[in-house]
Amino acid sequence: MTDVEGVSPDVHPCQLHKTHQPPALISVKHHVQPQGMGGPDVPENWAYVCDTGHRNVHTLLGPMCNVKSPAYGLPARQGTRSERALALRGFEAWVAAGRPGNAHSAYGLV
Repeated sequence: MTDVEGVSPDVHPCQLHKTHQPPALISVKHHVQPQGMGGPDVPENWAYVCDTGHRNVHTLLGPMCNVKSPAYGLPARQGTRSERALALRGFEAWVAAGRPGNAHSAYGLV
C-alpha cells in the first residue's frame, strides 16, 4: 500500500467495525475509489478504517475489478458485511467514473 496515513482510533474510529478485540492501534485513511484508479483525494472519498479492515477491503475489491476473472464480483462469504459494502462502493465509483487508472490498484499494491 502506498501513502497510508495512520491516525489514532480515538480521533477517527473504524467505520467498518463497532468493536475490536484486541483494540485497534491505528485507523487508516482508505480511499473508497483508490487513487490509482482515478479516485480523488477528498474527504468525500475517504473512510477511516482499522488496518485489518483496510487490507480486507482491498482484498475484496481486487477480484471485483479484474475483468479477466471468471468469478466477476465479490468473493463468496469473505469479509464482513461492512467490508463487502465498502468494497462494492469503491467498485461502483470506479465503474461510474469510466474505469480510469490501473485496476491493479484495487489490491492496494500499486
